[in-house]
Amino acid sequence: MLWIPHQLVGAPVGYNVTLECFAEAHPNSLNYWTREDGQMIHETKKHKVSTQPMELPYKTQMLLTIIGLRTSDFGTYKCVAKNPRGETDGTIRLYGKFGQNPSARTLNPLSNSSNLDPFESSKLFRASYRIAD
Repeated sequence: MLWIPHQLVGAPVGYNVTLECFAEAHPNSLNYWTREDGQMIHETKKHKVSTQPMELPYKTQMLLTIIGLRTSDFGTYKCVAKNPRGETDGTIRLYGKFGQNPSARTLNPLSNSSNLDPFESSKLFRASYRIAD
């Protein structure tokens, strides 16, 4: 048996996001993640894959952390649990979540650039402009 607490997950570009899935199996299952094309996801600098045993020996928590989310990461992910008695999978859809636009503000008329505070507090943007002829 397999269950997914959050089948639809939204996160902004640049953030890390963790997808979560739980499996119950006896005998213990082989657990892994795939993308929508069926390609298995392995541990890399981009993807952190882990399984955590739970209080009962036949229960497992599966985690997939995607580091530095890009638009190409959006889409469908499957967690798969397979043992000699069968196979089951669950689907999680990851989509882009965008914050509100920064508030409009008046730029300094004596300068050709201004710093803007985005909705992501960890990044600072600089807007440059020139007056049209």
